[in-house]
Amino acid sequence: MEKCYMCDAEGNTKEHVPPKCIFPEAKDVPSGDNYKKNLITVRSCEKHNTAKSKDDVYLLFFLAANVVSNDLAQTQFGTKIMRAVNRTPHVFAQFAKKNTPVTLR
Repeated sequence: MEKCYMCDAEGNTKEHVPPKCIFPEAKDVPSGDNYKKNLITVRSCEKHNTAKSKDDVYLLFFLAANVVSNDLAQTQFGTKIMRAVNRTPHVFAQFAKKNTPVTLR
């Protein structure tokens, strides 16, 4: 039995590192490339795999809203992010409230 990466419980699920949700779905990529294949995983118990799901979605919102330097990021924002906003508007509202623009010089 493999143990969870965070505790001694049975690692009966796979945790994706980085989170799988930050990668675009193949249907949203004009070329059809699958960015989710061959992702790194670690064994995780159910508790530790699901406990940070909201953090994963927050990271997705942050990256898509702030890293719009290429076409793929813009596509991600217009497709997957907007679907997530419609599904969980309260999570996006929390993100938007805490997000402050910063200019680096």
